[in-house]
Amino acid sequence: MSRQRNYRKIIISRTDSIGDVVLTLPLAGLLKKYYPGTSIVFLGQSYTRAVVEACQHADEFIDWKEVSSLPFPEQVKFL
Repeated sequence: MSRQRNYRKIIISRTDSIGDVVLTLPLAGLLKKYYPGTSIVFLGQSYTRAVVEACQHADEFIDWKEVSSLPFPEQVKFL
């Protein structure tokens, strides 16, 4: 028997190349399918923002450069 969990937010972290981001986008759709009330957030490089924002299943984009400039405890709090 599987347990259904209710997540408020799931972060997909792809801070590498744009091709890797494109290959990961279908995951956002699957997560929305299995967790419909969940917000899907992409953490990525600024040059991938337009691609992620074109994905209908991604609810938010966070720029890795902004997060990585913070001290580690603040990174955790931010995310």
